[in-house]
Amino acid sequence: MSEQQDSQRNECIRAMIDRRYAGGGEVRPCWAFCQEIWSLYDRVLPDDPRNGLKKIDQPEPLCVALFALAGDWHAGIVWPDGLHFIHAAPTDERGVARYVRKDRLTVEPWSRIIKGYYVLA
Repeated sequence: MSEQQDSQRNECIRAMIDRRYAGGGEVRPCWAFCQEIWSLYDRVLPDDPRNGLKKIDQPEPLCVALFALAGDWHAGIVWPDGLHFIHAAPTDERGVARYVRKDRLTVEPWSRIIKGYYVLA
């Protein structure tokens, strides 16, 4: 990939922040968002995070970050700086639309509930 392509992709992702995310359909919205981000980089994530991924020790740009969320799970993509991640924030109990957010991996609640970082196996 060229630097220009990476820059364009990063700008595309940056433009999503604080916007509504209605994607997902049959797939969990946070996972559908991760799939969408990877597709920008011509990568394909499986339909289920338990299939085809391997855990890595440290975050790296564009890896998947998985979180344990109240007996469930949540996913996002690590930002190129390795300190933040971008994700389709979960809906509230009323099902209010989710938004794309950029959060820091090292702050609460995310630092406490991180399950790990993953790449394709």
